[in-house]
Amino acid sequence: ESLKQRYHVTWFAETGALYQIQFSLVHDTATLYLDTTGTPLHKRGYRPAHVAAPLRETLAAALVDIAGYRGRGDFCDPFCGSGTLAIEAALIALKRAPGLMRRFGFEKLKNFDKALWMKIKQAAREAAP
Repeated sequence: ESLKQRYHVTWFAETGALYQIQFSLVHDTATLYLDTTGTPLHKRGYRPAHVAAPLRETLAAALVDIAGYRGRGDFCDPFCGSGTLAIEAALIALKRAPGLMRRFGFEKLKNFDKALWMKIKQAAREAAP
């Protein structure tokens, strides 16, 4: 009601850009978030949306890292499931940046610099052998 009075309108049209807002309440603190990621970061973009892997991609990448695999030598995936560990190991071997195959929520923001983002992604592609 105070916004209506301040801006002398009775209705706010919902025609602008859509931004994902999230919030959390913990004890006496409320936190409001602007979601600039979009799809959760653990979804790296190489799996179709309808195929669920039992192991998140980010967790698989962490396991491969903890195991000491750096892209050289043999790699064994002992779980024989959806191949998430093997895929992450292959991406590490290729020195592929994790976000190259996905889109992010911040790409829809009004002042997003698409040319700069393309330059950053191109640099990441060129860094791979």
